Amino acid sequence: MNLSQRQRQPEWMDQPDLDPQLHAAALRGLERIHRCAGTVRRLFGPIAEFASRQPAQPMKVLDIACGGGAVSVGLAKLAEKHQIRLQIDGCDLSDEALAFAKQRSQKAGVSVNFFRADVLSVALPTGYDCMVSSLFFHHLDDQDVVALLSSMQLAEPKLIVVSDLLRSRVGYALAWTACRVLTTSRVCRFDGPVSVQGSFSLDEILALAHRSGLNSARIRKCWPEQWLLTWGAES
Repeated sequence: MNLSQRQRQPEWMDQPDLDPQLHAAALRGLERIHRCAGTVRRLFGPIAEFASRQPAQPMKVLDIACGGGAVSVGLAKLAEKHQIRLQIDGCDLSDEALAFAKQRSQKAGVSVNFFRADVLSVALPTGYDCMVSSLFFHHLDDQDVVALLSSMQLAEPKLIVVSDLLRSRVGYALAWTACRVLTTSRVCRFDGPVSVQGSFSLDEILALAHRSGLNSARIRKCWPEQWLLTWGAES
């Protein structure tokens, strides 16, 4: 397996005619994978730290390409647990994913607003303190990553937090194994390893962040073979 360069391939989850039952099963599988990978807690850390600096007012957060809402709902639950005031919205292009996300938030008993948006075609809405995204960037080509990061900055949030897979042999092995141990979803089992092949190295994503104008962006490697990018308007 040559992972020296990105090898993007079509993923089942990206197909607009994906069977709704397969889609729902994949979203449930992704929720378990997020939970085991600690994705939500990783994203919550910088958000909670920033929110502590403005305790008098709720922090408005937009989850970009929220999918089935696992991250949006998870952030809302952690905020409630730690008594941090967050107002969370999630946006996605898929109506089926948004319907799934709304059901998930209702079941969890948390308030999250979900709405449809094509974040690659229209300007992102303004008025958010933080913009967050997880496991979306590996779906994009380089120019779309630059365009999206630029759009996020133009919306003038005070904080940007992005997490995704790290392309490596270890990451490929972990994705292959996790998608077979944690879920029976055929979509996850195909898309997981393919996602790693299409993901970025640390140097690649940092270079794209700089091309987008996020020159003070910070990036670090996280377990299990993922990266976390943070950018603050005041840094």
